[in-house]
Amino acid sequence: MDTMKVTIFNGGPRKNGRTAAVTSSLKEITGPGTDEHFLYHMGIKGCITCGSKSGLEAAREMVREFVACDAAVLASPIYMWHMSDSLKSFIEVLMAVCKDDDEAAEKVKGKRLAAVFTTDVDENVAADAVDALGMLSGHLKMNYLGAFVLPFADLEKIAGTDCQNDIHEFARKIIG
Repeated sequence: MDTMKVTIFNGGPRKNGRTAAVTSSLKEITGPGTDEHFLYHMGIKGCITCGSKSGLEAAREMVREFVACDAAVLASPIYMWHMSDSLKSFIEVLMAVCKDDDEAAEKVKGKRLAAVFTTDVDENVAADAVDALGMLSGHLKMNYLGAFVLPFADLEKIAGTDCQNDIHEFARKIIG
């Protein structure tokens, strides 16, 4: 049996931050072949359509990665009720490509999509981001597996047994 290709698109600005700590734990279950791309460090941030050519090209390369994987995880800290600019910019390019490229749009149909959000406060501040990804998956006809939202996130909590068990349970849902 082939291994499922899982790709994580991390919109967090810190490679050692809370969102990255959660995605690192996800990879313990999804397997060593799981790729993680840190969008912020690729110049994918803010409005890239009319700005950074390198950021736009990086976003298009990440769309190719998205199209090629079996399951995608979109990860971000939550800032003022919203996902990071890096993740939002990536999603905007994904939508534009799928609108203009029938082959890409066809390849994302049925793709497994999950989300990881970390926040300093309660989980309600992630509601808009969770809803947005549900609408994205409906529009692109993907299989939305839901979101793992970690409220009051800190590295100590993430390392704790209860949180690790929850993250691993969510990872098993991703790989089916």
